[in-house]
Amino acid sequence: MTDGLLRVTTYSLRTLWPVGLSFTGFLVLVPLALGLLCRLEFGLFPYALYQSSEIHLLFLGVFWFLFLGLCLIELQQIQRMMPRMPVRSVEIVSGPILSTLGISLVSYLLTNVLYRLIFLDENWLREYWPVTGPTLFLATLVVVFHSAYWSLQRIGFARLLFWIGFGLGMLYWLLTRYFPQGLNGPLFPWTQVTLSEFCTMLLVNVGAWIVAVRSCASIRCGAAVPSWLWERAWAFGGSLKHRTLRKESADFPSAVSAFARLYWLDSCRTLTLILALLGCLVFSVNLASYMNRASQGELQLDPNMSPMFGLSGLLSIQAAIAILFVVLGNSLSTENRSQMKGYLAGVPLSDRELSAVLVRTSLKCVSLSLFFVVVLGLAGSYVAYVLLQGGDVIRQCWQSVLNYESKREWFCYACFFILAYWSIAANLISLFLIPAPGISCSAILTVPLLILTIVYGFYAPAFGSFLLLLVASLIWLFTMIAHVRAYRSDLIRGQTLWLAALFCLVMPSLYWNFWHTEWFTVRLLCSSLLILAVTPFATIPLAVSWNRHR
Repeated sequence: MTDGLLRVTTYSLRTLWPVGLSFTGFLVLVPLALGLLCRLEFGLFPYALYQSSEIHLLFLGVFWFLFLGLCLIELQQIQRMMPRMPVRSVEIVSGPILSTLGISLVSYLLTNVLYRLIFLDENWLREYWPVTGPTLFLATLVVVFHSAYWSLQRIGFARLLFWIGFGLGMLYWLLTRYFPQGLNGPLFPWTQVTLSEFCTMLLVNVGAWIVAVRSCASIRCGAAVPSWLWERAWAFGGSLKHRTLRKESADFPSAVSAFARLYWLDSCRTLTLILALLGCLVFSVNLASYMNRASQGELQLDPNMSPMFGLSGLLSIQAAIAILFVVLGNSLSTENRSQMKGYLAGVPLSDRELSAVLVRTSLKCVSLSLFFVVVLGLAGSYVAYVLLQGGDVIRQCWQSVLNYESKREWFCYACFFILAYWSIAANLISLFLIPAPGISCSAILTVPLLILTIVYGFYAPAFGSFLLLLVASLIWLFTMIAHVRAYRSDLIRGQTLWLAALFCLVMPSLYWNFWHTEWFTVRLLCSSLLILAVTPFATIPLAVSWNRHR
């Protein structure tokens, strides 16, 4: 058993540690870059913002979301290799558990140490940022996730409802550690782990490991089949979908519209559902935070009265962008990214028509994500909170909106945010459409380092002016080369080229006096970032063409 367990664990660690290190860098570099930008804009690093228990809970949620996704990827890879692995079921289950536990715990502790050095003070463990309890809960969560994955391979409605209820029960148990007086009471850090809490998590770990081993053994012997009711429901849903497609097939006026519908059903419908669930989660978290503040007598009309609003908005937007570029960026290739999907490679459309469909679909998905996360999740939670406070608060809030003086500036910020959201999401999608995974991963990892380098340039004027000018020049040069090459390859029309050129001339000019700075290079860089909004209209067609003819 020792030899097989060692081999499986070593293989998992060899594939997981670069991703774990990347997640750690992301969790540290992004808050650091935002803090430096706040210091540049307001002259003060926001230490007090990070030193709160609410931000600690938000950090736990983001960390668990990232590393449970890492566990899911590893489990899928182990399951594909399982028929070729001459080891026992207990070794197949225990190896990934040990490797993901090790990577998760090391990354979590390393991130906490770096947070202590950068953001937190000497009273962090006692007042707002506990480590022992969340670390033990993280270990329990990883083992339970493995157990649920293996158990749900023999899926059924009862089994699915059990694991959903068990996950919600774990979440409620964790929240009661932070809200000992009830969920409507004040928030206290989970600074001490009692013996009963430790024994509870230990028993859950052991039980989840036993369930995972038994479930994996049933999969290997062929006994893990879906329940009869689940198969009937799945077959009925498939037949309903088939009948819907046949009914709508007569309404397609061209091959382009038929392909657009097929691509939406294959790659984007599930994505839309995930984004809708993310928006509902943001809505629930923010509304609960508002109501908690109001129960403590802090009734204010400012949406930023809760620190959860800003950071939940920031992190949910990052999560939406990550979901977009991961799903759409992998929508052209097969699971191992070795070749293009068959129906995409053989569709009777030209490269220009195919890429035009993908650009329109990407624009639609980005717009829906913006609606679900920002409009429904963030703005909707604040509107619901105001409506729940009664008529006097509603009238007061409406009057403050009418008396707001900087409506033009607010409109400019809103337009800039929409352009920035589209630019980041669409450029990442085009980057992941490139059939070479190393290029996209390397580019993603260099983004936080580039942000830190630019921010550092603000504090060194001699070096900073040259650096900002260089980055702005590279943005213009890359956008021009991409559009010219796409036009020469007949991937975009001349009208698209001229509209992109008009946008690049007009938008930076309109926003030139909007930036609150006297530095010419800073204004040039901020205005140059706007033209990244038209870059995907050339890079996505180029990536589609490279995928189709590689």
